[in-house]
Amino acid sequence: MRNMKIILGILPLWGTDHPPLGIGYLTAQLEKYNYKVIQSDFNIDLRTLINKQNSHIFNKNSKFWGTINGFNKFIYPIIDSNLNNYVDSLLDM
Repeated sequence: MRNMKIILGILPLWGTDHPPLGIGYLTAQLEKYNYKVIQSDFNIDLRTLINKQNSHIFNKNSKFWGTINGFNKFIYPIIDSNLNNYVDSLLDM
């Protein structure tokens, strides 16, 4: 089963200034045992896709992340199509 390709993705959104280290540790451990691992970070990919008009959602002081209503009303509409495209691209790897 060592031929298995494993994709580790960072979802949902996570701050790009302090990315989670766990994915790196998992990758290193899996590669140590000869697994093929692909790391993917939706946050970085999304940040490059979002236009300047919507870049405020990544602001550290963004009030939209704190509540489900804020997320559903302000964040989700911006990321919805990008999220679906991202998942599709992971499945095509």
